[in-house]
Amino acid sequence: MAVGNTLVSFLFLFIAVAHLAEASLPDYIKACSASDPKFNDCAFETARASMRKFAKGDKERDIPVLDPLHVKEIKAIGGKNGEGLSVIFTDCKLTGCEKLDLIKFKIDIAKKRIVGKAVGNLVLDAIYDISGRILIIPLTGHGNAYVDLRDCKFTYIFDFDYVNGTDGKQYLTIVKDTLKYDIGKASFKLENLFNGDKILGETTNRLLNDSWKEVINEVGPPVAESLKTAFRSTIQKFLDSASVDELLLP
Repeated sequence: MAVGNTLVSFLFLFIAVAHLAEASLPDYIKACSASDPKFNDCAFETARASMRKFAKGDKERDIPVLDPLHVKEIKAIGGKNGEGLSVIFTDCKLTGCEKLDLIKFKIDIAKKRIVGKAVGNLVLDAIYDISGRILIIPLTGHGNAYVDLRDCKFTYIFDFDYVNGTDGKQYLTIVKDTLKYDIGKASFKLENLFNGDKILGETTNRLLNDSWKEVINEVGPPVAESLKTAFRSTIQKFLDSASVDELLLP
């Protein structure tokens, strides 16, 4: 009888532990089998379905909200020695991450690399401070900025490694990451250019929109860097909350 009770207790304990391990993953994440020939198909579908959940944040896992993404400051100092177009954006609010559409997601376990590609539109609202030149036109101004980025293509690549957690389990950690981007079209609206000169302001905004590629060459990299920092922080927080055994089934 004692042996029977012990066996029953063990089975209940085993079921409870298995249930807890399964429950440690959020309901929007599906574990995939690394030995499954369609492993990357499973990973893609899971990542695609979970993107909007990630954008909304997950308080239980300390994952911050990505949409809107708030950034204190974005600096774009163009040209050598500060020559060219220089813009400082403050109190930045970037919206659109929630609606990005994931079109590729591939995990290479042997190379310890993950590649994700997404497309969509982003909008930046901020306070701007601008000086310098665009083409041959001098610019100066401070006020509200609205930047509309259309048909964006993002490729986020990160290399990972395995680390041992305090619980004895293995976890993934990001060791290197890059964010590549291509903007299909950009439009700008900067208020209060030239201390509120309406004619100069409207003319300059038209020039900025006509020369949007040149402007993006200046302001694109720091905006992308802010996005990359947010992506990395969000993904790492999630990876810290789920062990390799939970994410990758045999």
